[in-house]
Amino acid sequence: MHDPYKADRLSEATASLILAGHIHGGQWRLFHQGLAGPGQRLLPKYTSGLYRTVQGMSMVVSRGVGDWMKIPRICNPWHLPVIHLLLPEAGPMAEPDALKSGHEPVKETH
Repeated sequence: MHDPYKADRLSEATASLILAGHIHGGQWRLFHQGLAGPGQRLLPKYTSGLYRTVQGMSMVVSRGVGDWMKIPRICNPWHLPVIHLLLPEAGPMAEPDALKSGHEPVKETH
């Protein structure tokens, strides 16, 4: 899904994993927080990392790898997440501890 904010409008359990971008990491970042994104207000909630959507789906948001915009990236290096999908050996997958806290990114990698 290109725009991570559209994920909040999906019906429950539409997907178990959503891959998104569009916000460019907030274009300018301070203290690992995006300041603004294309068409977004200040301090957008989905800018980079792993999140749990309003409906409880997992979502990975990339800051992207391009510099095509007229506004330069500041403190916002290119970002290409590598995702390893693992199947559980038996039973339902346990919820990762990092996703239990809400909309906070799991970890910022540079």
